[in-house]
Amino acid sequence: MVEIRKPIRIAEAVSKVMHYELSERVDHVPLLESDHRFLANTLVADHDVPPFDRSPYDGYAVRSTDTSTANRNEPITLSVVGEIGAGTVYPSKVQAGEAVRIMTGAKIPDGCDAS
Repeated sequence: MVEIRKPIRIAEAVSKVMHYELSERVDHVPLLESDHRFLANTLVADHDVPPFDRSPYDGYAVRSTDTSTANRNEPITLSVVGEIGAGTVYPSKVQAGEAVRIMTGAKIPDGCDAS
């Protein structure tokens, strides 16, 4: 089900926040009943999720050393050697002068350190 939100004016939002009373009471509730609540303590994951570097947006995965000298007046050219969709993995290591088209959330391929 899609939640439909109605925008409000900034002044109204600020007023609501400023009049909100913060309770320092700590309740222990099941996760499925925790909607509209705040954590009483900081929660820190004990492992990365997902356990690999992934692209934050659609673009190209590259080796930063290949692009470090590029600028508006002296662009560089890379060969696009493949494409990675979310949920798939590029099968090879990306070499010097290469780039791979990458979709949001896909694993950054071996050899690349930027997207």
